[in-house]
Amino acid sequence: MTKSEQKQLMALIGKASKKDMEIVKIAYNARQDSLAQEAKLNFSVGDMVSLIHNKFGGYAEGVVVKVNRSKAKVMIGVENYNVPFTMLTKVGA
Repeated sequence: MTKSEQKQLMALIGKASKKDMEIVKIAYNARQDSLAQEAKLNFSVGDMVSLIHNKFGGYAEGVVVKVNRSKAKVMIGVENYNVPFTMLTKVGA
């Protein structure tokens, strides 16, 4: 979405009624669900992935051990962590 589209969206939301906001909320949740589903489909067991998190001192790489509904179990070093798909990026992809 471009900056001008974002500005238009903000202007429309500023004029919206409560009923309009309910419709926006439903559309937002549906889009969020579809993005999560797309993210899940991108990963499978054995994939090399990377993530950035302070817990690992910034950048870390690991291997997907299991794919759950909303998170992947990733082995980083000798530990397994449940990581949301949105935080993961395939290495070498």
